[in-house]
Amino acid sequence: MSNIEERLDQLSPEQRRVLEKMIAAEKKDNNWQDQDQLKTFYRSMSRVLDRNESSSPVDQNVAEDYFRFSPFPEKIPGFSWLELTLNPEKHSDKLEIFFKAHDEMKEVLFRGIDFSSVITFQDLGCGYSSDLIALAKKYPHLQLYGYNISPDQVEIGRQRVETLGYTQRVKVYNRNSAQDPFPEPLDLAMSCQVIHHIKNKGDVFKNLGQHLKNGGYFVAAEILSNLPLSPIEEPESTAYFASKDEWAELLAQNNLKVIEAVDVSREISNFLYDPNFDENLQHLGGDYDEITKRHLRGPHELGEMLSRKLAVYLILTVQKDAMLQQETILRLNRERLLATRPYGEIIKNGKALLPIHPTGVRQTSSFRETLAAADSGQTRSLLESYLKTLLSRVTKTDQLEIELEQPLNSIGLDSLMIMELRNRVQTDLGVDVSINKFIEGISIASLIVEVLAKLTESQQKTSNNWTEGEL
Repeated sequence: MSNIEERLDQLSPEQRRVLEKMIAAEKKDNNWQDQDQLKTFYRSMSRVLDRNESSSPVDQNVAEDYFRFSPFPEKIPGFSWLELTLNPEKHSDKLEIFFKAHDEMKEVLFRGIDFSSVITFQDLGCGYSSDLIALAKKYPHLQLYGYNISPDQVEIGRQRVETLGYTQRVKVYNRNSAQDPFPEPLDLAMSCQVIHHIKNKGDVFKNLGQHLKNGGYFVAAEILSNLPLSPIEEPESTAYFASKDEWAELLAQNNLKVIEAVDVSREISNFLYDPNFDENLQHLGGDYDEITKRHLRGPHELGEMLSRKLAVYLILTVQKDAMLQQETILRLNRERLLATRPYGEIIKNGKALLPIHPTGVRQTSSFRETLAAADSGQTRSLLESYLKTLLSRVTKTDQLEIELEQPLNSIGLDSLMIMELRNRVQTDLGVDVSINKFIEGISIASLIVEVLAKLTESQQKTSNNWTEGEL
């Protein structure tokens, strides 16, 4: 037992309570310090907005949009995201590229979401309310809410909302998404480069889990640590990148299931690439305070971390599923955060919609139910697709390379993979295939026959039990 543990054991219950309160107060003070730094930075960015906004207080081409990242397929010689952020009028030739890429990423963020089934929407960090306004214009039936810890940005956002006549449908609050409950149950929530500023991420995920309706969605463009178990923390720029595993666990604890993860790291790294950053910061940032300068350096350092694969920039589609066990959600979250799809592949395929159901309609909670609802002609093809997908994920093999009659032990299955395959089949389908079948090299075609036979046997037993109960 350590010296600290011995001293803790000597404390009375009352002394322990006092100590816990002191620790909680210190933790809260640290959170407030982070918030104060961010407020200072956002206030500086509001000055950029005041300087560059020309004709209308609701003009969309504003500093907030410039400070968001855009996915560039390649590095652009001579481009500087810092110059674009702080001095956008001198980059008119690059604005079209910037906004096209920015809008394209927004389409990918919302792809697969059926807005006709969405009523209530929450933006976790709404900035100057640009996204809320854009959605209000496009979807007149939405009730939209935005939280922001910056009173300066909230005030500007409210002025825009009022000028456009959206005050009944768009509500903007000076609140913290990790601390303040959301106004009402939500069909859809969104965050864009927000959660990495929140050190205690469990608080924001708990808030989401409590307020998202079952079947509702959370879409996010966020930065994670790419180190196996270690977070990356940069307190000076209030950047706290949690690991993929921590995200998987925190989401699962709140019944939040990852549907898909799209990796935009390469494209964001291209956007943040600036070989003359130090010179540009000295030239453009001379009038800013040290807190703002540190926050401006943060994206530059992020670009280097992304290029070195120490961090990842992901677009996430997450769904609340209160019907699925948290252990299963955790497994799915880990799998999907590891098996990310390249952003370039999504764009190349025309931003194809995700195979997800509209918000408000609970997705089939298991593949077993999908099979039960299918007709006999579909069952075999569904099983074939399911098993190929499962085998591809476990072995990291391209599905196109997996043949129906190919022995599974010929594609590099080790004992751990075999255990994972068997457990997944048992969990998803409710049938127990002998581990010896996998070791002996059963093929997918034979495995389908085995599974169908066991499913039929199980259905007959259920039917017989039901008949006996009736009698």
